[in-house]
Amino acid sequence: MYAVSMVSLGCSKNLVDSEVMLGLLAQAGYTLTSDLHSSDIIIVNTCSFIESAQEESRETILSMKHFYTAGKIIVVTGCFSKLYKKELSDAIEKKDRQKNQFSELINSVHAFLGPGDISRIHEVIDAIVTQKPFHMPKVLVEDNPAYIYDHSTPRARTTPPHTAYVKIAEGCANNCTYCLIPSIRGAYRSRTIDSIVEEVKILADHGVVEVSLIAQDTTCYGKDTYGKHMLPELLEALATRTQICWIRVLYTHPAHFTKELVNVIRDIPQVCKYVDLPIQHIDDAILKAMGRRVSSRDIYTLIDSVRNAIPHVTLRTSVIVGFPGETDRQFMNLLDCVKDIRFERLGAFTYSREKGTSAYTMPDQVSREIKEIRLHAIMSMQQVISKEKNKQLINTVVPVLVDGLEGKGKYFGRTQADALDVDCLVHVKGKNITPGSFVDMHVKSASEYDIEGTMISKKVKVKPDNRQQTRDHRLKIKGKSKK
Repeated sequence: MYAVSMVSLGCSKNLVDSEVMLGLLAQAGYTLTSDLHSSDIIIVNTCSFIESAQEESRETILSMKHFYTAGKIIVVTGCFSKLYKKELSDAIEKKDRQKNQFSELINSVHAFLGPGDISRIHEVIDAIVTQKPFHMPKVLVEDNPAYIYDHSTPRARTTPPHTAYVKIAEGCANNCTYCLIPSIRGAYRSRTIDSIVEEVKILADHGVVEVSLIAQDTTCYGKDTYGKHMLPELLEALATRTQICWIRVLYTHPAHFTKELVNVIRDIPQVCKYVDLPIQHIDDAILKAMGRRVSSRDIYTLIDSVRNAIPHVTLRTSVIVGFPGETDRQFMNLLDCVKDIRFERLGAFTYSREKGTSAYTMPDQVSREIKEIRLHAIMSMQQVISKEKNKQLINTVVPVLVDGLEGKGKYFGRTQADALDVDCLVHVKGKNITPGSFVDMHVKSASEYDIEGTMISKKVKVKPDNRQQTRDHRLKIKGKSKK
């Protein structure tokens, strides 16, 4: 049977799409491989959230040219196909008459599918390999994406076997002025609580002990189908109806973060005391221009309530510097916010000017040089804060979920304060630790992004998976997080 490999770009939400496509293909009888050279079919699942992601997608597609020439089938899926549907279609129509940047792309690809078309992946590949009438290259992209997987959809997971992402909703309704997501992934659409619970039950039966709930905005979950924000109810259902040990919530929005949600995170033991709260900025004029629907007072009040209600909570945020019109004073407001709040985890990004967004036409665009200076200032301050925060853990005992083996007698893992692939790494000295186990670790040293210590006890024994875990496990699905 034909062998399929995947190159997955972008964030965890895109990774779930990649896993769904691999699962559908495996169910259809295709063999999965991580080796591009030995595969017959290569899928490139693209990201186009910001300019750098678009460029990475473009370069990755172009790098498939020699595989295409060698006779392999190349299918491009995801956000890039949706964002550039018209340009790709026009390039195909004018293939012999006009050369542009998209002409080169279509000469390396058999078919383009958008994020709303991934459920068709096996049908499209079947048509290509069986040489049914299929004029190539072909752009098969829905204008209004509506698809979202459910608990019955097959997935070939690529994360370590004891942890998994669970997408609880797709699309977005926030319409932030800098963001392309609503136009790429469509309207916000939630899965049902029962479907999510059933998926997590299945994952737990297969040895998963940690799930990370993801969506473009998890705090909006349920509003479209239940008529109210239902994330607290979902967390309660997962805690009472499944055997999962850690439930991590990612991608929340301060405008929809309710007191009820704060209380649920505080009160349910299985929910990680970890709040991923991208504020993006703190200056009121910038927040309004971004379309964030919150004020600086709202943000400070929410953060105070979270820290007062949840002992030892970890606050993670992301911020954007260099938004159109951002003055030195407004940037200093943001820098002062980072200094005052002292987030445990922080990611900073320079504003990316994207055609099709409201912010694209805004006046007073900030120069690249100023953006980079401001980014460096934010990250330099955060490095100091992160190091100080981590050093406070020295000589304390923390529970650690062990992800894999680093070397003889040394393992790596994460605390509740650390999401997979984006936060600090924990180095644990010990013996005979099964990846997927929880251990208590005595912290011996710490730096900006790592802490180290020695195991003093095992907390939970987890059924071993038949896949050996190593530092570079991640299934060899190529790609990295951008969002």
